[in-house]
Amino acid sequence: MADQIGAAVFSIAGLTILAQTQKALFLIEDASASSVDAIDRLKETGRNFVGSYTLLVAASLEPDPEMKRLCLEDAQEILEQGCVIHNHPWFCDVATNIELRMVIGMRF
Repeated sequence: MADQIGAAVFSIAGLTILAQTQKALFLIEDASASSVDAIDRLKETGRNFVGSYTLLVAASLEPDPEMKRLCLEDAQEILEQGCVIHNHPWFCDVATNIELRMVIGMRF
């Protein structure tokens, strides 16, 4: 529906939430596909509405530690450059969780 009314940022948010839900259901391939779709759409709309949040979810799904770190760095950069406020509450909690999982060797 978001695409139909020209509200692409909401379709990105929806895809990001879908990716999180799929991850919770252990549908990792589907979650990764939804996350990639959301990131691709960010390139068309800009990153200031849900970009940081979308990149956090991508980082949580990324198996490669270096790519995971790049997603986290990009998400933090968006926060520092200025973005919609709803990106901020999740960042510290989710980013810390991702970093801790990397330290103890958990993939997701």
